[in-house]
Amino acid sequence: MSSFEIQLPDHLAQYVADRAKSGGFSDSGDFIVSLVSALSERQSTVEGLLIEGIESGPVSDWDSNELQEIKDRLGKTSD
Repeated sequence: MSSFEIQLPDHLAQYVADRAKSGGFSDSGDFIVSLVSALSERQSTVEGLLIEGIESGPVSDWDSNELQEIKDRLGKTSD
């Protein structure tokens, strides 16, 4: 396993230490490893979904009703 040193502003270092303690991690380093691992997994998921979308076939434009329904589901206001 590789290791490296990082420097954080005091408020972020305290945040990491607090989250590590409250999350049951053995130390701040384990908390950071968990964050990076989760980010890596999320990135892989997003990339997989993008590839799935690209490979799903031809696309068609949304009409204004479909676009409004999507905005409504996401809690966005109409333009």
